[in-house]
Amino acid sequence: MSGTLAALGKKTLGLALIFNSLMSLTSALNILSGFYAARPWWKPFSPYLVDGSLFWVVVPVSILNLVPAKVLGEVRLRRILFHHYIYGLFVFLISAASAWLFTLLSPSWSPLNVSYGGLSGLMPYVESFFIYGGLTLFLDDLSDVSPRVKRLLKEMGRRAVRFGKPLKAFHVICSLTSLYVSLSIGLWFCQNLWVNSWSIGAMSYVVLMASILVTSLFGLRASLRGRCFEYLYH
Repeated sequence: MSGTLAALGKKTLGLALIFNSLMSLTSALNILSGFYAARPWWKPFSPYLVDGSLFWVVVPVSILNLVPAKVLGEVRLRRILFHHYIYGLFVFLISAASAWLFTLLSPSWSPLNVSYGGLSGLMPYVESFFIYGGLTLFLDDLSDVSPRVKRLLKEMGRRAVRFGKPLKAFHVICSLTSLYVSLSIGLWFCQNLWVNSWSIGAMSYVVLMASILVTSLFGLRASLRGRCFEYLYH
């Protein structure tokens, strides 16, 4: 029984880290799109963040973290009826359809902006949670989708291992820079929104900061330990 609980704990942690990486990735891309659209008038999290373009470093860290997160959650658990990529697709499609309907009613909402911005209700956050959750289950079980996908992942793993040292150095540098981005958001929040910290808009900045913080710290751990990309071709 204790072994099963430990396996469930590892699986849950792995899924949570994949989920967090997806949230960091989409949040960074959304901020970057707003930053470039509003240049030079909008300087996000100034004066603590020297340049909004630094959010680009969050993108590769979030993507690279997907593999070690999968490795961390790799345990032997009995499947219930289907591979869980099927459940992930089902949750994603239903949630995406619901989000599309919600967008028709509220055009200003997008699932990419859940980690920051002042929204008037919790519904967009709930929708986005299930969208990310569905994608998390799908990505965690991606190698079981088809033999062709498994072969592609193996080839990607071989190529990644060939460039192990440069990739590791790149992962470390981007993780450290992402840590700086997260701390900049935290300092900006303390200066500007601390008084209204319990509002939905203010809490979304806390979620953004925490998400990037976890992404950067896990990226440092994964890159310094190394060899995680070998999983892709096992």
